[in-house]
Amino acid sequence: MAKDGYSLAICFPVWNRGDLFEVSYASLLRQLDGIDASIWIFDNGSDEETRAFIHGLESAGPRLFKIFLPQNMGIPYVINVFSQFLTQDCDYVDYQAPEHVMIADADAYFKKPVRDMIEILERGEFTVLSGHDSVEHETLGEMAQSLGWKTERVKVKAIERGLCLLTRKETLARCVPFPHDTNMNVDWSLLQWHPNSLLASNGRLGVVDYVAHIGLYDSTHHSTGVPANGVEVVEINDILVREGLLTPARQARMKKFCRDALNPEYQNQFKPSVERRW
Repeated sequence: MAKDGYSLAICFPVWNRGDLFEVSYASLLRQLDGIDASIWIFDNGSDEETRAFIHGLESAGPRLFKIFLPQNMGIPYVINVFSQFLTQDCDYVDYQAPEHVMIADADAYFKKPVRDMIEILERGEFTVLSGHDSVEHETLGEMAQSLGWKTERVKVKAIERGLCLLTRKETLARCVPFPHDTNMNVDWSLLQWHPNSLLASNGRLGVVDYVAHIGLYDSTHHSTGVPANGVEVVEINDILVREGLLTPARQARMKKFCRDALNPEYQNQFKPSVERRW
């Protein structure tokens, strides 16, 4: 454990969509109390506006590292490089490699303290903890975790999206290098595909609802948007409105999502209220 609490390195691969990342980054900073954190931003050849925002970022709290790649090298490449950085201490600037690592998408909105997630992981029931609970992946069970004065319900799953994955440094190190002939699938490699994956090592994945996917309507690998239900849509839209992100173009994509992709189980119940509110 670090001198001032849990130690954590957070990896943010960023590619365009600078407005979403600006809000994501700010939401993360609000949830880092009690953690000795370092934030590693890997710009994957973003547009000028996004790069300018990253260049201008400063931090009075967590250590901030910025790596600018000349083009989009894909997320597996970024995580492979990130993992190598985490093997080194640097006494010259009083930097010690962290105990925990988090891989976060640039459209992850942090709603609750990251320290809670680390404390759940430290209980030893789980090897990897996801901060995002998607509707597309089956829940295998649930368990209660006491966190001082409150109790969190943690779902057990076999797989979860890579929107926000927290684990120990050694767990990530065992799974690199990830295949770098693709621009995605770090989540599947870490949790199921790699010879040292969570599945192969009989590890356990826990899932908590600590992170919202505010890039629902900006999916880079699905023409409509990844699966979500009406409850998520209402929550995400509230965040987008509050943060000034529900632009006319994004609102149009939201309406298309509600019409074409909203989970049928929830569509009749939530679609009218969703469309009336925005």
